[in-house]
Amino acid sequence: MHVAAAAMLVAWLGAAPAGAAEITVQHARGQTVLPAVPKRVVVFDLAALDTLDTLGVPVFGVAGGPKPPSLAAYNAPRYRKMGTLWEPDYEAVNEVDPDLVVVGGRSGPRYDALARMAPTIDLSSDAADPLGSDLRNVRSLARIFGKEAEAEARIAALQAAVASVHARAEQAGTALFVLSTGGRLSAFGRGSRFGLLHGALGFR
Repeated sequence: MHVAAAAMLVAWLGAAPAGAAEITVQHARGQTVLPAVPKRVVVFDLAALDTLDTLGVPVFGVAGGPKPPSLAAYNAPRYRKMGTLWEPDYEAVNEVDPDLVVVGGRSGPRYDALARMAPTIDLSSDAADPLGSDLRNVRSLARIFGKEAEAEARIAALQAAVASVHARAEQAGTALFVLSTGGRLSAFGRGSRFGLLHGALGFR
């Protein structure tokens, strides 16, 4: 009887190690606990999509709409279109039952609604520390999918490039970042959506 009970206990322990695989992710809205490495990933943020693409992490669904040339492959039909960056298709999200939803930037305000449907993380950049927050987001995604080594190699190369630009920018005089949209001109400085130029890259 003791042998049989011990065998049953060993079998039960072997069948239920899920807790050890849990992944806790800190993000802009707090933290999200993932029960395991996500297999079905839906992305509503181009920066996060670029990171996942660079790290070789497959995604299931993406926001529809224009994408930069480097992400044009995600316009293909094999990637399920889940609404737009501004307005997710909640019915489509509910239908595919993702293991992870990633929002950020334009889709950040939809976090609460999506988090009620599936594990969701908000990787919005922090305007007060754009480079630092972006690197934290890269590391968060890398840790979720076990791609830390690949991420750190990319980060090291990026930091070297940033240091090189910063050294030259300090000697280049002053700069003003101007955006033209719809016939309007907008100027952006430190702490704005383009504050990376004045902060991490050293433009004055």
